[in-house]
Amino acid sequence: MSYRWVKPKGRMRREHRIVVLSNQLRNINNVKAKLELAAEVLTVLGTMFDEQTVEILADEIGPTLYRWVDTVPETVNSAFLRALALSRANRRGASAAWERFFTLHAGRDAFHLLAYAQTLTEEQRFEEAARQLRLALTRHVPYAFFPRAEKVIAKVASEDFIFAREVRIAVLSTSTTSLMIPVLKALSLRDRIRAEFYQGLYGAIDQEILDPQSGLGKFRPEIVFLIPNWRDLSLPALSPNEKTAITRLLEVQKALWQRLYTQFGCHVVQHAYDLPTEEPLGYLAGSLPGGRSRLIQLINTYMSEEAPSYVSLSCHRSRQHAVERYHRRGWTRGYSNRAGNSGRRRISTTTEIFAGPQKSRDSVGGLLEE
Repeated sequence: MSYRWVKPKGRMRREHRIVVLSNQLRNINNVKAKLELAAEVLTVLGTMFDEQTVEILADEIGPTLYRWVDTVPETVNSAFLRALALSRANRRGASAAWERFFTLHAGRDAFHLLAYAQTLTEEQRFEEAARQLRLALTRHVPYAFFPRAEKVIAKVASEDFIFAREVRIAVLSTSTTSLMIPVLKALSLRDRIRAEFYQGLYGAIDQEILDPQSGLGKFRPEIVFLIPNWRDLSLPALSPNEKTAITRLLEVQKALWQRLYTQFGCHVVQHAYDLPTEEPLGYLAGSLPGGRSRLIQLINTYMSEEAPSYVSLSCHRSRQHAVERYHRRGWTRGYSNRAGNSGRRRISTTTEIFAGPQKSRDSVGGLLEE
């Protein structure tokens, strides 16, 4: 039986052809026939790089692929297929295969760089692996990158490199932080910072800070992330006295900041409070005096205005805008952007945090001046 595969034309047809190819390979029991179809696919693709199609070949053909791929003419697709095959089979020459692929393909996809870094790590070429990971992290990567890269980043970061700074970071939150830690570890490696992390007990921000015998007290952090959510404020849908509620909550927050600074001399990264996705008062919650959403915005605004020099307030504007997009036809249209626009201390990189508020925000050089 012969198998034919035709190069797709147009987006919908391309997606259809990929599904057909995947099903066709799964239904072929003869390995030789699978390899013949793969060779035909590579010939039809020619010099047009098609990552998704090549990954299907790698997934469906299996462990014999790395021996066969050396027998086909070299193109960008066959080079990519060879790099994938050798990496997945843990075979010698995987790093050289990735290097050859990069000479044929101008793009530098973050996941390709990660796969290359993994092979370099297996060969104990840690400096080069760190360089590829930093290059990958200069791009905008999806969250899926960070869990996949967590092990290799931990391995590379444990090696004896020259780092710009070493720091102890604590993350305290009333929500789960397990999804955040891989991101912080990756960005620390990117910015040449050797970081040790402490995750506080779930939902125990006050206890961790106020108890000198807590895990936080024993860890003695240099930087503390405070990540609350709007439920921690325990606000009713409509507060009878807006000014009293804001003053009370601000005093509590400032007391926690002061306690951390007095006890550890640390820098505090305070996340702004998010907004409820639903309100009993609808859009009026963001405009009525005493409305919960209005109070949360005002609290975020006053926190940014009254935060001392050792506190950075992370910008919550993107969170607010995400809620607005989600409910663009509902009550969130009544939100004001005042809180989002007024934050004076906003952070975007680990370098900015570690450099402190008076240091340069543009490079690691700023923190080296400390």
